[in-house]
Amino acid sequence: MNREQKGLPSAWSEMNPAEAGLGTPAGSTATRPHIPATVPSLGRQGRQALKSDCGNLVKWVYTNNPFYLVSACFFLYSQTVLFKTDDPWIDTAIPFVLLLGYTALLAGTAVAIVRWGQVWADARSILLVLLCLLLVLSVTLDTKILEDLNLSVPMLTGCWVYAICLSAVVIRGLRIRLPLAFRGVYYGLLGLFFYYPYLVARLATFASPDATIRAIGLFPAVVGAGYLFLTPAVRRGPEHVEDNGTP
Repeated sequence: MNREQKGLPSAWSEMNPAEAGLGTPAGSTATRPHIPATVPSLGRQGRQALKSDCGNLVKWVYTNNPFYLVSACFFLYSQTVLFKTDDPWIDTAIPFVLLLGYTALLAGTAVAIVRWGQVWADARSILLVLLCLLLVLSVTLDTKILEDLNLSVPMLTGCWVYAICLSAVVIRGLRIRLPLAFRGVYYGLLGLFFYYPYLVARLATFASPDATIRAIGLFPAVVGAGYLFLTPAVRRGPEHVEDNGTP
């Protein structure tokens, strides 16, 4: 019985059995399809695309990473572990000096990546961490304030001046044109964080415990009232800070 009698299409009669999916008959010399042993090369365009993707991945990692905040947290935690002793000088002075150096290093990093890398996304996260560290710096002096109120005044003043100078250097280094109305309130709020614990400690020496507790509870309200001094600058509108040097 031929193929047509079996009901098979006539075109199949001209096909090789291997091509028709019927397998290779015994004794047949038909060759199987050639399968390359190696994967073809990506080519020049493929290599360039792969290189571009790798570059974009690296850029995304160093511009959208939490490592600056993580490193700051590790730094603060290591101080509490390494210098946990009964000596107030060890507990306060050495971590305090290290914190001064770390904030200066972080400020220099922010200026460098903007000046030479133009990476503002990374700089914004660094500036936020730097601001938090300046507030931590004010908290670090609480122990010394309670030990000696007279000695705490020059220490607080020196730290406040350091915070102002460091902030001014960063603003100038990043070429940010921030109006004085904003900078003045910012410096004043920094001073409030440094001097308010001293005022509470002074109050505790001659006032009742209830008055001291009320003074501590009023701290958020006092800080909120400080932001009201931004009202004249805000009323000038967005045109007042439109050309501020930031993207």
